[in-house]
Formats: sequence, structure tokens, C-alpha cells
Amino acid sequence: MTRRILFFTKIDFSARATGGLFRKVKAEAKALASYPGQEVDLFYIQGLEAVWEFHNGQVDRVALPSQRARARYTNVDVFAVIARHQYQVIYIRHFLLNPVFVLHLKKWKRTSPDRRILLELPTWPYRPEFRDASFKVRMQVLLDLLTFRNLSALIDRIVTFSRESVIHGISTIQTDNGVDPATITPIQRAPDLPPFRILGLANLNIWHGYDRMIKGMAEWAQSREEENIHFDIAGSGKEEQNLRDLVTKLGVQHLVTFHGFLQGEALDA
Repeated sequence: MTRRILFFTKIDFSARATGGLFRKVKAEAKALASYPGQEVDLFYIQGLEAVWEFHNGQVDRVALPSQRARARYTNVDVFAVIARHQYQVIYIRHFLLNPVFVLHLKKWKRTSPDRRILLELPTWPYRPEFRDASFKVRMQVLLDLLTFRNLSALIDRIVTFSRESVIHGISTIQTDNGVDPATITPIQRAPDLPPFRILGLANLNIWHGYDRMIKGMAEWAQSREEENIHFDIAGSGKEEQNLRDLVTKLGVQHLVTFHGFLQGEALDA
């Protein structure tokens, strides 16, 4: 019997900086579909549209002309489509949960005892990621946490990249943050001349820990006569100015290069 799985995320992939994340989500869906007897469909947001990518190659798009329309569709109307396609499993990449979405998720699961829900937490704990967010977003985070604490009877497993065996009373599946090697072109020959170069490739956010890398390089430079190491940062984001300030403060401008957002051939170079 074929198992039908929906990979569900509310991430908006229209922004240029989400390209890496989009490839990661596609790779996860591909990995799930690689198991025999499983058909995996993908749901996500792209600008003013909700996108359904089905396992047979069909792509459906639903117009979302406003924030209100997006909220209505992704929290309520989407479940009519989910019911129509008779999914046995919903794999949710975590977003800030709310009671409306959870209520309809409970209704969906109650209609069949064999239905399963997996919730992926890309980071845990994730609340510190929002410490500099607006008051509105911080209230959404609080609502998410209050909602989350009552999900032990709804969520079957949490998928985590941490080493926690239980989160909020829910048993976890521990895994690692992976990539699809088929999408990566290997370097034919690595350069053999100093300096030893390290590439940081991501949207620049506090949870990536680039500040620790920069501080470590400063300590390295102080303890050795030869500074044969260099940190190349490809990406942009709200943490960029803080990192630039840290580089200046520690006096390691010659060891760190900010390249800005890169992709395609510019990144390969």
C-alpha cells in the first residue's frame, strides 16, 4: 500500500536569500520519497501564491493577494485540500504555531486513527532566535510556545537536529542537517597554497555562530607568527553589521572577507 505524505511549510521562498533553504527543503522531500512505497507532495509559499508540488509533477498555485488571505488559507482552507488528497502523514517544518492551525490539525487527525504528524524543529531551543524581533513577533513566539506545550497528544514525533530525546513531552527522531549531494558540483582540485580558507555560506543570522568563528580566528592570530587562515563570508542578513563591527574591534579585517550575497557561477568562483 502506498503511503501519501505531505511536506508542509509556510516559509515564503520568493526572497532571494531563501534559495539555500529552499534547496534544503526540496532535498528533505526527495529523501522521504526515496523510501519504497511513499509518495511525497510539497506545500510552501512563494510571494503571493501558495504552491502545491505533487509527486507526479503537477504544480498547483493558489493566489493569496493579502496577508489576511494567506492566514486564512494556510491555517484553515488548506485542510480541505489535505483531506481531498487523503494523506496519511503530514511532515511539518516548524513555523510559529497558533491555536487556529492546531485546531484544524486535530480535526484532520481525529478522522482516522492511522494518521501521523511529524514536526521538524530546525533549531532547538529556537526562542533566542527572536530576541531582537518586534513586539508583535515576540507575542507570536509566546503564543507558539504556549500552544506547543499542549501538543503531546497530537504530534507523534519531533524531528530534531539536537540531541534531545524528548521535547515538551514528545519523543524525538534525532537526525542531522543534511544536503542532497546530487545538487553539489565537487571541486576538481583543491588549492594547495596558503592561506587555509574557510567558507561561511548562509543568511547572516545570530544562530549561525559566525561570531565565535571570528573570535577564534583572533585568538589564533595572537598565538601564532603566521596567520595562514582566512574566513570568507558569503551571504547577507541582519547580523552582518554586528559581524563587521566585531571584525573591526578585534583587528582581523585582513583575515575576514565579506562577499555579500552570492549564488551560481559567482559562488563557484
